[in-house]
Amino acid sequence: MENQNTPLWDASLDINERLDWLLEALNLDEKCRMFSTLTPEVARLGIRSTYLGEEAAHGVEAKHDRSVNWGAPKPTTTFPQPFGMSQTWDTKLMEKMGAAVGDEARILYYREGEHGGLCRWAPMAEPERDPRFGRTEEGFGEDPHLGGQMASAYIKGMRGDNPNYIKTAATLKYFTGYNSEDRPLRVSIDPRSFYEYYLEPYRRCIIEGGAEGVMTASNAINGTPALFGDHLQDVLRKEWRFSGHIVGNECSLEELCQDERFSDREKTAALAIKAGVDCFADEPEFVEAAVRGAYDRNLLSMQDINQAVRRSFATRIRLGMFNKKEDDPFANPDESLLGGSDHAALSRQAGREAIVLLKNEEQILPISPKEKEKIAVIGPLANEWFKDWNGGIPPYRISPYEGIRDAFGEDCVTYTDGKKRLCLRCGERFVCLTQEGRLALGSRSEAEEFVITDWGQGKMNLQAASTGCYLTSVDENGKLFANRSEAFGRHVKECFCVEMLSDGRFRLTTWRGRDVYWDSEGMLRAATDEQVGIGWPGENRALFGIEQTWDGTARAVTLASEADKVVIVLGTNPVINGQIGQDREQYGLPSAQIALFEAVKKVNEQVIVVVVSNYPHDLMPLQEAKAILFTPSGCQELGRAIADVMSGSYNPSGRLNMTWYSSFEDLPAKNECDIIRTRQTYQYYRGKKQYPFGYGLSYTSFVYDIFAVEQEKEQLKAVLRVRNTGNCDGAKVIQIYAAKEEASLTRPDKKLVGFAFVMLHANEAKEVTIKIPFRELMIYDVITESMMLSDGGYRIWIGEDADTQAQIIESDGTKRPAQAIVCLEGDIRIRRDFANITGAWLYDECRNVRISKREGVQVVCISNKAQEAMMEYTMGDNDSLGSELHLKLYAIEGSKLKITINDKDSQMFALNTQGMIQEVCINLSEEMAVWGYVDEIITLKLSMKGVMGISYFWFE
Repeated sequence: MENQNTPLWDASLDINERLDWLLEALNLDEKCRMFSTLTPEVARLGIRSTYLGEEAAHGVEAKHDRSVNWGAPKPTTTFPQPFGMSQTWDTKLMEKMGAAVGDEARILYYREGEHGGLCRWAPMAEPERDPRFGRTEEGFGEDPHLGGQMASAYIKGMRGDNPNYIKTAATLKYFTGYNSEDRPLRVSIDPRSFYEYYLEPYRRCIIEGGAEGVMTASNAINGTPALFGDHLQDVLRKEWRFSGHIVGNECSLEELCQDERFSDREKTAALAIKAGVDCFADEPEFVEAAVRGAYDRNLLSMQDINQAVRRSFATRIRLGMFNKKEDDPFANPDESLLGGSDHAALSRQAGREAIVLLKNEEQILPISPKEKEKIAVIGPLANEWFKDWNGGIPPYRISPYEGIRDAFGEDCVTYTDGKKRLCLRCGERFVCLTQEGRLALGSRSEAEEFVITDWGQGKMNLQAASTGCYLTSVDENGKLFANRSEAFGRHVKECFCVEMLSDGRFRLTTWRGRDVYWDSEGMLRAATDEQVGIGWPGENRALFGIEQTWDGTARAVTLASEADKVVIVLGTNPVINGQIGQDREQYGLPSAQIALFEAVKKVNEQVIVVVVSNYPHDLMPLQEAKAILFTPSGCQELGRAIADVMSGSYNPSGRLNMTWYSSFEDLPAKNECDIIRTRQTYQYYRGKKQYPFGYGLSYTSFVYDIFAVEQEKEQLKAVLRVRNTGNCDGAKVIQIYAAKEEASLTRPDKKLVGFAFVMLHANEAKEVTIKIPFRELMIYDVITESMMLSDGGYRIWIGEDADTQAQIIESDGTKRPAQAIVCLEGDIRIRRDFANITGAWLYDECRNVRISKREGVQVVCISNKAQEAMMEYTMGDNDSLGSELHLKLYAIEGSKLKITINDKDSQMFALNTQGMIQEVCINLSEEMAVWGYVDEIITLKLSMKGVMGISYFWFE
């Protein structure tokens, strides 16, 4: 038992007094050990071992499969994936789910001690601008306003309402610009995109939600690793006054040290700590050695160390981890809440609200159970419930088939998964299983039958029909077994890749791309790293033929032909089709699923498609379905939620949180973070799309008959009245958008500035008020380097979705747009003083540029060296224009620069600094003499060719 008779455990003391004592009492070695998220016990000081971070994205993760293994999983309530949570647009529900997570984390903490974490790595506040992102399931969609509001509500619930203590500490992920799983991930983010888009949800979560921690991203922003980016101090600490702790992403310190530029681990750790990082989710021994080594080399001072330890322990004190039971406001929680009926009901409600009705032709939905129609439930996901990396193990899980069967009656519901079964032939022999489950070659009579789940792009699971176990590989020795009960893991070793050959045979490779071969004993193996290094397996590579034993599609067609209606459940696996370390390459659903749909559709046109996934998809091949429902995975009540919506016991109210583009080809390069110039997300995108942001259908209809916008101090107040004009109850998601009427700069075409989830009975009307702070209308001004409310008119309107403006229906039946124009007295942009040093990255417009670092200096360089790059700087003051342009830049031979002032071009100036950052002076006297009078307001363009980059410039 730890020593509780120390000032650390004295709750009557101020938190700073407790921390002062702690820092005096800890010795240097002990302090260095505290930089790991897994901190050791220091019994003499009353410090118990704790883990400062476990997952809680959609429920408490207590399956203990991460950096530490604390035994058997502890069942906890699981809600829909965060992607699905935000499709509810219901902040009150979000806060309830956060409170449930906080309650269950507390129960586990008191029950499990240090094995039940109170500091949780959730939510992920990063806005998801790109649907290819492998972690899309973990976030709240593409919009910073929606995502920030939903995440903040979740945090408030986790935090609780005690004024002095935190129930559970929320840690925001991943700060920031993290929209790809590519490694190394180096992104360029311009100032406007950075402040208006990427930072905004974090700002809201910290200032409004009260997040206690922030986790850095595993990327480099503008040439600087996020682990020690300037934004940690400049934005988090100074601008937002964040007082919580900052933690490095899992293994981020070790990964960064693999880069030769940062291979000095002591120096790299010191850079991170001085930038504001307080602890690292890396191996404890690695972290301790790096911090101690940095101190011994005078790279860190004792003040640096104390400040970091102080912040991480302040979180622990605010959590009450050093309070005696009588001083603990969260002691004696109701243990029945852990995986109990109250939270199960909340999970079911969340599952219902997360479902989006994308199509409902001929009002095929809802289906009344009283009609006793025969329903065939078909598809590879129909009777599945998939575990994911960021959630826990629920006390139970309901598959779509189970939910539909229970709602409509076992006598009315039939089921098949539609999967094929086959035997694998290798030459004249067949693949069979040994008694221990290994794959071997044998006779046809010994052949094992495998159930195939096709996830697209050649990725498959092979499940032994005789045992139900999945085929998996052992990396160390290459042995292949069929002994896994599920396909799951950080690296899914139960996922195999199939490459079809021209002769109809195929080769099989493991998750690591290792070929399967047969050895001298007739056993099947995967090549090891050592074997690959010497060219193995060569001619021993196994080439497989197929002997189909069960036609799943034929069975599906039979059931469909016998049914009144067909429910086909399709979708993705959250740890195979996109996850940690793996972005999505395929926009459409697997071709095998599309083929199954088409076969079923030929015999029964009454097809309802349920897509279970956490990403936008190309659903055009499914448009002949009568209805399409889209639902996230992860909810323990998944099947019941689907059945509730199908039966009409819940009217679908979910709305999309991302733009569903027509194709991945409509998107720019995956790591292109400038959403303004590349016109990404609903705010800027003008191309064709499948479904717009905010889209979703209902079984009822709604009308607006009042809409007005009033100006108050520092905010607008939108007042509206909405009526349910249908014959069933339903929820309406009210969406308020705004746009600047006239703008000299590129601004969003539309921007969500407010929303509300409103439940209405049939024929009920409610008046709703939505406050719109002026902050929602601001943009980042690159001249003053601050957020600015532009002077002038703004159009405010109600949207049915981002592309469809609502109508006001007057009492006499006349219609008018549900919009208002408001004029605001904001700021007028000041003029640039070109006599002052200007950062090249503070441009208004640009083309083909990338912000990076060279010799420790931030530069704007040419992105594609085969094309010209350009930066444009508007609103220059004529009086600041001199005849000499000074630039701090680098260039190699062949590089050229052109200066344009108000559309008057200079010659191309040849530049060569041998690739070193140097100051260069260009005399423009001759050009200005020819140009003559220059307008009062100047637009300057700098155009670059070759290999060069500009850091600063000024005129003299």
